[in-house]
Amino acid sequence: ADEPVASLDPETSLTVLSHLREINQRDGITTIAALHQLDLAEKFADRVVAFRDGRIVYDGAPNAVSKEVYALIYRDDER
Repeated sequence: ADEPVASLDPETSLTVLSHLREINQRDGITTIAALHQLDLAEKFADRVVAFRDGRIVYDGAPNAVSKEVYALIYRDDER
């Protein structure tokens, strides 16, 4: 799912991601979702793969996403 919750309000975002997780668990279908909200990835994902400039900067457990990981993903080298 390519940004399935982009521009949605928080409540609807939770509903959509809950449905995706339900389908994943009930039907055993692998689900890949591109999200820009790491808080939602942390809440719903079994695994987080984060990219910056086309390179993987994090691949691991959602509960291990730290401030350092946030900095790797969202840092602004030009500032």
